[in-house]
Amino acid sequence: MKMMIGAAVAAIVLGASAMAQGISNPAGTVRNFDIANLGPVLTDMGVQWEQRSGPQGQFFIVANVNGYFLNIVPAACQGSNNTQCLGAQTFALNEAPSVSQQSINAFNIRYAFLSAGPLPNGYYLSRYDIADYGIARGNVRSSVASFLSIAANASAELAGGGQTISTIGFAEDMSASHLNEASGRAIGLEVGISNSDPHLDEIRATPEFVKALVATGNAAFNKIENVAKD
Repeated sequence: MKMMIGAAVAAIVLGASAMAQGISNPAGTVRNFDIANLGPVLTDMGVQWEQRSGPQGQFFIVANVNGYFLNIVPAACQGSNNTQCLGAQTFALNEAPSVSQQSINAFNIRYAFLSAGPLPNGYYLSRYDIADYGIARGNVRSSVASFLSIAANASAELAGGGQTISTIGFAEDMSASHLNEASGRAIGLEVGISNSDPHLDEIRATPEFVKALVATGNAAFNKIENVAKD
């Protein structure tokens, strides 16, 4: 059986190839993931991007890499007005044939660099990067290139696996757990794992954040269509 890939998947492959062209001053330091710092790096990489508003009014980036969209959200922000952001969450939201929890589990074991999760109409891929003490400009390029390379594989390995109620249910349970912990901390209760590490809290909140990001209507989606043909 041969697998024909759609335009979105071809865009991922081309995008990953384009990232191999490099970046100026790759050893130069990006101090944090504030949009004012990250945006110019993406521009230098030849990536078109725009600023949009997130679930709580915070700004995030929609990057267009040869027609494949990445939503890059500054996280673990230490300053006022969502500044001095030491983390960045990158999400690819993919509309695709339904996905099984078994496929997602297998993907997450094989590709530790990214995490996959279910959407009602497909799946998402996420990656969390850290810049506590700054990050090299070249590492930003490498992270995006690796994301795109693995995303191309995800289109074949995840789409069409047959989504089940348990797939969405598991993500909902994770979201509810995080919300309960956040609500408890808001009134001074120690609930669940300590949030003394801002990155850990952001990572654990991923399922709920993806749901909220989609609900804003501002996130960019990709249309993945794999057509099996003899």
